[in-house]
Amino acid sequence: MSHPAAVAVLVQEIIPSLKGLSLTGTAQTAREILLGWDDRMEPESSGAAVYSCFWQSLLEQAFKNKFPRSLWVPEAVLEDNSRQMNAISVMLKDPQHRLWDDPTTLEVRESKDDILKLTLEIGVKKSPGA
Repeated sequence: MSHPAAVAVLVQEIIPSLKGLSLTGTAQTAREILLGWDDRMEPESSGAAVYSCFWQSLLEQAFKNKFPRSLWVPEAVLEDNSRQMNAISVMLKDPQHRLWDDPTTLEVRESKDDILKLTLEIGVKKSPGA
């Protein structure tokens, strides 16, 4: 069971962005799994499992604090949503895009790398067997 072409393209945009991140422990292991993954969403694929948790966490980190709580629907991050994919694709091209910044951390302006690193760390904790 492979995934739609749009998801494959996005995977090919996201995964290279993880290469230069300074990671340790399980986040580093998750990155290694993703870098070696064949981009196929097969049920027995550890890469697919890690990517699914990573994607869910990425959407939460990128968008959750940008919307009023009443509009944020956690289940929506699991949908195959082309708007979400397009937004992330645009953001990946701009490491300082304003949506990378977490508005709850007023003293810090997060960048793409900050959020990708945090997303890997959080996503690994959500993955099965973590």
